[in-house]
Amino acid sequence: MYFFVDKLKHFCYTKIVLKFTQKEINNLNKKMTKMTSKMTKKKIYTGILVAGVAALSAVIVLAKTPTDTGAEVSELPVTTELVTTATTSTTETTTSTTTAPTTEEVRVTEPKVEEKTQAEVKAVKPRTLTIKGMEISYEAEIGQAGINANHNIATTWGGDFNPNGHTLIAGHDDGPMGVIKQLADGDIVTVTDSEGNEYRYRFQESRIVRMVHSGRGTGFVESQADGDYITAQFNSNNLNLQTCVETRADGYSIVFATLTKI
Repeated sequence: MYFFVDKLKHFCYTKIVLKFTQKEINNLNKKMTKMTSKMTKKKIYTGILVAGVAALSAVIVLAKTPTDTGAEVSELPVTTELVTTATTSTTETTTSTTTAPTTEEVRVTEPKVEEKTQAEVKAVKPRTLTIKGMEISYEAEIGQAGINANHNIATTWGGDFNPNGHTLIAGHDDGPMGVIKQLADGDIVTVTDSEGNEYRYRFQESRIVRMVHSGRGTGFVESQADGDYITAQFNSNNLNLQTCVETRADGYSIVFATLTKI
């Protein structure tokens, strides 16, 4: 009986404990459910919050992106300038391609250069003496007959003009060669050869030489001293210029100018 009662007590106790435990478990489950619900809500809120932050970040990024785009756009003019420059240089290249073969400009320029060269050639004529700004044409070895036929030209005597040796150029004083009488110390005379090469000479002295008619339209030097002087000049590298000063019954006088090469 005692054993039975004790068993009954144990059973009742166990039952109560089980009931209590079951109740606690139910309460615990409810709490867990609530907590889970709360956590779920928190997760949802957190998710929403994260999504909101992400959206806000996206908005900020998007808000910044236009500015960056604006910055890029504001930088575009630089690129545009480069492109413009590139285009310009392409245009210039095209233009230069057009300009280069636009040989019209080159052709237009070339004639000018040619004209200038021709002008220079005209300014520096071949076989020309320039004395005190006066240009005098001379010919090679046309003799007394040549200058008698044309008093406006001169002639070399004893050979053609020689820039590396002696040259005598003579002409009538009633033509341009009369300017020889006006030569003074320091005067510069220029001579061009048959190719137009120019040479400069400085006046040194003039000598009046009396001549005696030879009967052939020319004459002989009257004075031995004058003859020696003229012979010495023919053996030099000087330039001598000659023209008449006076005419006499038995002959004539000449001015014999001596110039040294500069």
